[in-house]
Parts: sequence; C-alpha cells; structure tokens
Amino acid sequence: MEKDLSENASAAKGRARLYLLLAAIFRAEPSAGLLEILKSNDVAAVLSGLGADLTGALDHPGGSGALLEALAEEYAALFVLPGGVSPYESVRIKGLLCQDPEWKAREFYQMCGVTAREDSNTLSDHIGVELGFMGFIAGKEASAWESGDKDGALRDRGLQREFFDGHIGNWVFKFLDDLDKFAFHPFYREASRLTRIFLEIEKEDLNPAKDKPAGIA
Repeated sequence: MEKDLSENASAAKGRARLYLLLAAIFRAEPSAGLLEILKSNDVAAVLSGLGADLTGALDHPGGSGALLEALAEEYAALFVLPGGVSPYESVRIKGLLCQDPEWKAREFYQMCGVTAREDSNTLSDHIGVELGFMGFIAGKEASAWESGDKDGALRDRGLQREFFDGHIGNWVFKFLDDLDKFAFHPFYREASRLTRIFLEIEKEDLNPAKDKPAGIA
C-alpha cells in the first residue's frame, strides 16, 4: 500500500511540474531563468521522453541575449498583438474577452481556494493561468498521496478532471492547431507539440473511468 501511495504521489508530482512548466511558457515571454530550466538535463530528459525537444529549439547563433529578444518578439506577435493566436478561452469560444468562460474559471479557482493577485493583468481564462491551476491541483493531489489521504487525493483528481472537461478540453486543442499554423520560431512550434502530447495523455488519464489510479483498490 505504501508503495502504491508513493507511486501515485510521484506521478501526480510529475504532472504538476509539467503543467507548471507549460504555464510558464505560455503566460509570459520566456525569461533567462525559464530557458535555463528547459535546458537542464532532468527537464530535457522528461520532455524527450514525451517526444519533444525544446532544448534543440533553443539554439541561437547570436547567443542567449539574441534568443531572448527573438522569443519576446515571437511571443508578442503570437499572443499579444492583434491578428495573433488568442490565448483566452472566452475569445476562442465566445469571440470576446471576459465572457462567461472567464468568470466561471475564476469561480472554480475560488471554490478551490485560489484567488488572482490584485496586481495581475492576466485574465482567469488565459491558457497559462488555466494550466497553472491544473498544476496547483495536481500538486495538492501529490501532497495528499504522500500523507496517505486517499480520499483527498481522489477528490483533487476529480477537480482536475472537472476543470479539464469544463474548460481546457473545450478549446485548447483548437488553440494549438492555430499555434501550429502561425508559430514561426521552432521553440513555439515545439512547445505546441509538447502541450498537445501531454494534454492528449491527460484527456485519456482523467477519464471518469480512471478515477482510481493504478494500484489503488
């Protein structure tokens, strides 16, 4: 039983870290710190295991400064300036910012004890915020497994499934389709591929028929 709890905790912790990594990629233009994380051997190995090579997409003849500048320009063109790929659920589904997907996402966060920072200018239905929230709840699931709280872990897993089905799963794959079409820099094309691979796995694994992780009776 202890082995099963440990394995489920490890799996949830890994999922949480990947969600948070993807959230960082999409929520703002890459920082030098984020690039160092992506280039680290441990992270590169995990991403390679999923079939993605973000490290290779970060090679730039002009060095790190030129790379950061290129990525900042690409981020703005894709996600900030008009005519790009909107990263907001409300825009993708309703055609406008601040529609019911945004406030429903915000209500879900509040139900789970998460409130937005007052100084944040990023809406609750931004792809980076939604992925970050999934990472937060997956982290809670991991902590519950580690403490032997099976009911709490399954409850947190259920919250992840509910949010995925009610929000992320409704729009993210079309968002990634558009990102594939418009991304110029290999970093964002590879980030799109990684996100799709991971979320396709999540879509399957968070299926209600899999409420009970492997090894839990």
